[in-house]
Amino acid sequence: MSRDFAEARKENVIPIPTNFDVKLLVTPAKSKLSAIRFFDDVTKIMISDGKTKEEWEKAREGYKAYGIEQAIKEVNEKVQELGIK
Repeated sequence: MSRDFAEARKENVIPIPTNFDVKLLVTPAKSKLSAIRFFDDVTKIMISDGKTKEEWEKAREGYKAYGIEQAIKEVNEKVQELGIK
């Protein structure tokens, strides 16, 4: 059964394009983001009592406290500096 599922996924799932040059960039603020447990937050939001918008906003505020906006700025600057498309 699991082999059938794996084969079906292999035939029908299109992988998300990932730019590893960007994903693997290291900047000071981006390094601090490893403490954020994105998947835990998404799971909590999915199983919450239905107030997903409020839960997501709460999670976003937490990300801001970790410096996500600075990390995005640093990565965008580094991408431009390196000419990554």
